[in-house]
Amino acid sequence: MATNMDLMKKIIEEKRQKTKQQDKLKRPDKQIGEARKRIKQHKGGGLFDK
Repeated sequence: MATNMDLMKKIIEEKRQKTKQQDKLKRPDKQIGEARKRIKQHKGGGLFDK
């Protein structure tokens, strides 16, 4: 029973380490030139699009 608990703890720790590494890779501290991208995507049509 103790070995199963130890194995589970090791697996959980490995998963935590992997997720920490993935978070570092996925999100840079600051993205240059992407700050206003969402605003451009969600603008609707104006007078000339009708």
